[in-house]
Amino acid sequence: MPYCKIVLTDSLQTFSYQDYGLLTYEIPVPLEERLAVGSLVKMPLRNKEEEGIVLKIYQELSPEEKTFKLRQITEFIQQLDLQKELLDLLKFTADYYCCTMADLITAALPIKQIKKPCKTSKNPLRKFSKLEQSKPPQLTEEQQQALNAIFKYLHESRKFLLHGVTGSGKTEIYMQVIARVLEANKNVILLIPEISLAPQLAQRLGARFGIDNVVLWHSALSKTEKQFTFNRLEQKEACIVIGARSGVFATVKNLGLIVVDEEHENTYKQDSPAPRYHARTLAIKRSELNACPVIFGSATPSVELYYKAASNEFPDYHLLELKKRALASSLPTVHITDMCQEFNNANKSVFSRKLDTLIKASLERQEQIILFLNKRGSASHVFCRNCGFVYNCANCDSKTVYHADKKLMICHHCGFTEAHPKECPECGSQAIKFFGLGTQKLEEEVIKTYPEARVARLDSDVSRIKNSYIDILESFAKQEIDILVGTQMVAKGLDFPNLTLVGVIATDSNFSQLDYAADERGFQLITQVAGRAGRADKPGNVVLQTYQAEREILESAKNQDYQDFYSREIALRKEFSYPPFGKVVRFLIASEKDHIAIAFANKFHERIYCLKSADLDILGPSPALISKMNNKYRYQIVVKLKNESDILNLRDFFFNFEKNNQVVFTIDVDNQSLF
Repeated sequence: MPYCKIVLTDSLQTFSYQDYGLLTYEIPVPLEERLAVGSLVKMPLRNKEEEGIVLKIYQELSPEEKTFKLRQITEFIQQLDLQKELLDLLKFTADYYCCTMADLITAALPIKQIKKPCKTSKNPLRKFSKLEQSKPPQLTEEQQQALNAIFKYLHESRKFLLHGVTGSGKTEIYMQVIARVLEANKNVILLIPEISLAPQLAQRLGARFGIDNVVLWHSALSKTEKQFTFNRLEQKEACIVIGARSGVFATVKNLGLIVVDEEHENTYKQDSPAPRYHARTLAIKRSELNACPVIFGSATPSVELYYKAASNEFPDYHLLELKKRALASSLPTVHITDMCQEFNNANKSVFSRKLDTLIKASLERQEQIILFLNKRGSASHVFCRNCGFVYNCANCDSKTVYHADKKLMICHHCGFTEAHPKECPECGSQAIKFFGLGTQKLEEEVIKTYPEARVARLDSDVSRIKNSYIDILESFAKQEIDILVGTQMVAKGLDFPNLTLVGVIATDSNFSQLDYAADERGFQLITQVAGRAGRADKPGNVVLQTYQAEREILESAKNQDYQDFYSREIALRKEFSYPPFGKVVRFLIASEKDHIAIAFANKFHERIYCLKSADLDILGPSPALISKMNNKYRYQIVVKLKNESDILNLRDFFFNFEKNNQVVFTIDVDNQSLF
């Protein structure tokens, strides 16, 4: 009798970490001829029936399986058209990122839409149906050289890093490669770091290739919009799939190209919940499975990828550089303003005198402005001036942030809310001070200081309203907004011809994270947001407001000098064996009882220490940077590996370690943050 391995399609619990978390069932004789890999079936589980997907069929049971009385599949529902290369990608992801297939199926493949197609579907890009067709522009010499290099390997699994200054025309290179791939009747996956960038990019691609040849793949789509994407991918005509990180799993057939735009963005890494994958790594693997190229584009590449592309150690990686902007415009002029001097010269305003002068001049010329502050809310923390009491979250080891529009203090980690404080709970004083600056407060200051300006704000608080970010960006594109205040949502990939001034309000806060990649992320963010200014025929200005004007990295960002930043950063990475000279794996232990979390962490450390070798460096156990979150005490053990193959040993060690139902125990490969 044949047997099969099944993964549940909609499960919130993991039954086994062994063999990817799959369940074993007998195949009854009436279904032997019908079942294949990808079959959607019903089977008994505990005291009810569940749905699952067959991922493996075999004839002989393992010794362990023979000890159990196996149950039989009860019903065949339908055959899902899941490509072998996609299933192979899922298996690779489960191995490398130490998760189960159940985790992956639930997160990566919206099976409900695949198995129960709607009779109606709706194109989320329908409002762009009347776009005027555009033609390819004349390429610069640098662009043409890059394009020729990619065309040479268009049918091989090559990895291209397109490193170009902001405004150098990377998107045009993508489009010309895409055109060649579509001509060969192959499909394209184009990944972007934020779904807010999808409308603007879809318009550009739609104007070139027809909007019917562009589809979206991301979590914010409605059921009918997702159905449109699935229906389109079932057709034989080639198309372009624009997606956020989960787009790397799109059910694309005959894949001919993968593009990862702004590849350096940390939003490509899924931190929580499982599967904790990095889309960049999976894009590389999927290109290998499909024997097609993958193009990574960035003005500020990740240190790991730049090292591989620039090194002779990796012959299938290619570095393509664009050092000049594609249009006649030059890079913006960057001004570093010392806010200590501003304060000493009696300027107590949020805006330095330089920024204030440039804002007024831009408004007079009817040009647009972005003011960037990577902190939302009105006040970063609240305290009593009488006794020093600080309002912290009741559930987390972190301060609450005051949001004036809601008159609430909110924890940005667990969502805890508390009413507007009227008196100190410690001493009864009403001397409550709202300290620090967030985007809400900045928006208020802008409206008060520049009453003639039309002002809008774009951050995650605003974007929770469906399509609000699209509406705001469209209004900005139509020049209905003069000043746009925002977090890092305004720093990525936006291209507005009339935007000539960018002000970075609290530059130093972008370097405040306490982990090995803090300087890299800060440099990338500042350089990217600065690159939004002066991208057309109008000169651009950028003002970096800082209390640490002597920082070397600010000079690198000012000059958009990636090489200067990279030379310092790569030396530090090598000295301390951080990526690209090693892998980082983080184990996180969390429990509602501190002593239980500590005991578990110590026990795991004692066991894992036995694995220690010259290729394994173990840090901890130590409290996580936020030591308590959502009423759970948190401890971490960070392991640095020199050999990627050791990840499998750690995975097996993690899965086989005895669990405790009072402890949440997770593993994160290629960890990006120690929070």
